[in-house]
Amino acid sequence: MLSGELSSAQLPRLDDVALGDPTLIGWSFSGHSQLRADGSREARAELSLSGQVRMACTRCLQPLQCRLDEHRELRFVGTESQAESEDADDESFDVLVASRSFDLLGLIEDEVLLALPPAPRHTDCNLPVAPENPTAPEIHPAGAQDLLAKATDAARHKRPEAAQQSDQNRGLAAAMRAAQERREKGGAKD
Repeated sequence: MLSGELSSAQLPRLDDVALGDPTLIGWSFSGHSQLRADGSREARAELSLSGQVRMACTRCLQPLQCRLDEHRELRFVGTESQAESEDADDESFDVLVASRSFDLLGLIEDEVLLALPPAPRHTDCNLPVAPENPTAPEIHPAGAQDLLAKATDAARHKRPEAAQQSDQNRGLAAAMRAAQERREKGGAKD
């Protein structure tokens, strides 16, 4: 069994998302082989991670402590295609390709990043409330479309070349969507 602590300064991708001072991540890695029914051996390992990563809340941008307590079961196979097919079959463990130059540091960083929330938020985030502006016009949904149409017309009169380019872009986008739909239905040939 191998174990230790890593600083986020040693894990550059983690260091990019962590706030403040370097974060310490505790880890342990142990491997063993298991006998298969056909008599061959299968390499397995366990990776455990623990620590706290200070990140920014995606709502209020204030610091937030994200607890890390992960345990991963790993199985090693000989080829990438074997790893892809066996990983899809069983989600109780991750399947990795065995190699003589196994990157344990890279694996630890990958697993830490996968364990963190993609959009961390406080459970009771207190966003600052914008002050009410009594001079701001009240816009009702029915009137919003009229305001948008008036703004678009005004923009066309001020910058007709930009409006023409915008119309061309919309036409191109519609043509691309139609071609994609034909391709999906099997009507277009490359």
